[in-house]
Amino acid sequence: MKLILSTYLRTMKERDEFDVLIPDLLQTMGIIPITKGQRGTRQSGVDLAAVGPDVTVAQNDPTYGQEKLILFVLKQGDIDRNVWNGQGEQSVKPSIDEIFTDYLRSHVSANHRDLPKKVILGTTGDMKENVKSSWSGITEFYHDKAAFDFWGANEVAGYIETHMLNEHLFKDEDRTDLRRTLALIGEQTYTRRDFDNLLRRQLGLNVSGEIEAKLNNDQLHKALVRINMAVRMVSGWACNDGDTKAALKVSERALLWSWHRLLKQETSSTKLKKVYADLCGTYAYNAATYFNKIQPYCMVKDGFAKQTQSSNLFTLTLFEHIGLLASIGLFITYCGAGNDELYDYIELNDVADALVGLLKNNPATSSPRLDGQSIDITLAMIFLLIMDRQDDAIDWLRKTINRTCSMFYLRRGFPVVSDNVEDLIELDEAHPSSERREELMQASWLLPTVAGWCGILNQEQLYGELHNTMTKDDFPNICRQLWHPVANDIFNFMYYQNACRETGECEAPIEFEADMNEYTDRMRQIMASERHQVLEASPAYQADLFGIDFIASRHFRNPIAPSFWYRFLNV
Repeated sequence: MKLILSTYLRTMKERDEFDVLIPDLLQTMGIIPITKGQRGTRQSGVDLAAVGPDVTVAQNDPTYGQEKLILFVLKQGDIDRNVWNGQGEQSVKPSIDEIFTDYLRSHVSANHRDLPKKVILGTTGDMKENVKSSWSGITEFYHDKAAFDFWGANEVAGYIETHMLNEHLFKDEDRTDLRRTLALIGEQTYTRRDFDNLLRRQLGLNVSGEIEAKLNNDQLHKALVRINMAVRMVSGWACNDGDTKAALKVSERALLWSWHRLLKQETSSTKLKKVYADLCGTYAYNAATYFNKIQPYCMVKDGFAKQTQSSNLFTLTLFEHIGLLASIGLFITYCGAGNDELYDYIELNDVADALVGLLKNNPATSSPRLDGQSIDITLAMIFLLIMDRQDDAIDWLRKTINRTCSMFYLRRGFPVVSDNVEDLIELDEAHPSSERREELMQASWLLPTVAGWCGILNQEQLYGELHNTMTKDDFPNICRQLWHPVANDIFNFMYYQNACRETGECEAPIEFEADMNEYTDRMRQIMASERHQVLEASPAYQADLFGIDFIASRHFRNPIAPSFWYRFLNV
């Protein structure tokens, strides 16, 4: 495990990765961070300041456990001669000099001024031989003012293993599952089942999502710290393999299951809120990494076509990215209040531009192939309207309705009801019988979804075309339906699994009246139903974390509650 950790550390960047890991590590060592470096501010040589017992020396050392003011200088990669005394603010020696000439004189509070001082040079790499004499020289020069230590990748990996992954914190089963996850995360067919097992044990949940092992607040806090660490390791490993999407999905699962467990804890602990906010930050960072990778492809005509060879796989990939982009945008929109750091990772307008680019540059985005892709369509529509991209939403809706109705009418290339990829392949490649084709189009969530968006976007003509097409004698007999979650029950399930199988009500068959106003009147009736007021009942909404609900919808394929997106009728 130490070798795995050391290898992982060497891939980390200083900003937003290494400087986020070290504070978590210190807290497990009983050392409390008091400041951290920020972008665009003068740091006087210090990247991180902390106060606590020094447990990094030998236990027979007289200073072991002594409370100290510990100052970190954090760097990325190996410390060589250029990094030691090169040009610019990132050089090591000037940073250390500045600690003693500036920081200790004017930046230390009265509470910490009389504490013994320790300076730690931390890096994700090693110290080169040509620098060790200079390091010895500067530590000797300032030895009367502070103690010194060097934390390279191997040393940090050792502390992580001792304090974050030791036998009392990470059991043998968890270590094994973590190793398996790291080994397999780059495989396209890997289901991440080992990581799921690790999450369940850490959170004390059984397979059904019920509490199997009770945890007090302190135990749950430590579990969430370990989960965040594991997420960073696995997502970092996946990103190194070039799979930023897998990294994002690992973050989603940890974010949702941890929230599910916090709801069962029924506590208002500030400590737990803080560590969950750290998990949100990890998700946002992985979302930004994913976004930065795919953004250029969104802005190029058929930019994703080279990534897939099968037309079916191509369409599935496009809609998956539509859902991911929209849920990222909605997470930042609804969770960014009071957390400006989330906006440091991603600019919302950039996400909206990328989503619009993806829709315009890939005609297949108007041809959903699975009925469940109505979830991705709704997520994208909500985000586009929030970002004032109504014209783009209308254009996409028009193309989607025209294309989908044509495919249903022709009985080929339509969105299959089962959401089973094998059925999709059978439809396109195996030439099924007419009875089998009718079976694969016997029901649809998609059609009433796009009808609802016609009403929201005030597209009477488009709604009329949809109605007229579906009332033709030779149009297939499709049961149009929508799933409506029940306000209180849904939140027992939606953050852990697909909730459609456990709760909610199905509205079927849905008739499309000739007059769009009659259809929107029924939408308003449902929107006004107290039984379906999921927004006000959402614990994530009440905690100013409503973006989590959209991630849950995409991740577990739960349709977004119509009573929520119907509200855009009033916008």
